[in-house]
Parts: sequence; C-alpha cells; structure tokens
Amino acid sequence: MLTHLMVAIALLAQSTAVKVDINTNKGGGGTMWYSTWWFWVLVGLFALIVIIAITSRSKTVVRD
Repeated sequence: MLTHLMVAIALLAQSTAVKVDINTNKGGGGTMWYSTWWFWVLVGLFALIVIIAITSRSKTVVRD
C-alpha cells in the first residue's frame, strides 16, 4: 500500500511542469560590473600593492 502511494507521488511529481527563469538581465542598461573602467583600476591597484608587498618583504637592512 505504501509503495503504491510512493509510486503515485513520484509519477505526479514527474508530470508537473516547472518553469525555470534564469534571465540574468536585471535591466541595468547592459553594463556589467566587470566591464567598468573603475573596477579594473581597483584590480590593478590591488595587484600592484600585493606585488610591492611580496617583493619588499625580502629586503632587510643590516645595521652594525
């Protein structure tokens, strides 16, 4: 009896149509956040700071 109920529920779940909307256009004029110039300026500055921090760590000053 329980198996018949589970089969009926499974068949009902498979026959139900599900509408999935994956539209990523939010109406912002088509400009994405990664296509703006200020984003790439910030990324470049961050990369420059990281490179300077990594290369300047190895320089030590020895004083007598």
